[in-house]
Amino acid sequence: MEAGFNETEGPLHAKLMAAMQGANMVGADTRCTSEGTSSLSSFLRVALPEDEPDDFWLDLWVGATDDGVEPIDELQQMYDEYFATNIELHEKKSLKIHPNPAKDNIQITFTDNLPDEIRINSISGKTLLTKKVKPGVDALQIDVSALPKGVYVVQGWANQKIISTNKFLK
Repeated sequence: MEAGFNETEGPLHAKLMAAMQGANMVGADTRCTSEGTSSLSSFLRVALPEDEPDDFWLDLWVGATDDGVEPIDELQQMYDEYFATNIELHEKKSLKIHPNPAKDNIQITFTDNLPDEIRINSISGKTLLTKKVKPGVDALQIDVSALPKGVYVVQGWANQKIISTNKFLK
């Protein structure tokens, strides 16, 4: 774990994921040896100083998995999907999305300019959902239960231009 952390170039989240992979071996947690996995679950959380409690910059979590399904491998896949698109989209958070990863609903909070429309796009750029935002509203709840598992880009639009962008994992 230490070598993975120290030898990985890049931001903290990449170093932490590499450290997690350092523990990805049966027997790392002896409670899981009989299940053929390194752990019962896995998660990766990174908070920025301005983050609200329970609304972290990065919050990926894999709960209990089937016997023989490695939670750290599942976490790695989730991490790779999440950062598959331009990382700058996530780092320029002028809108916050909670929870992330999402299940049925997301709460979008606008921290800068208020948009008049929200668009949820696939990572390939196809618009899947569009919601109008009433003037003066600084938060919006959107039902995403119909969306399949994947990474989605959320865009805030005002006056026919993109003014804010973020993404979430479902």
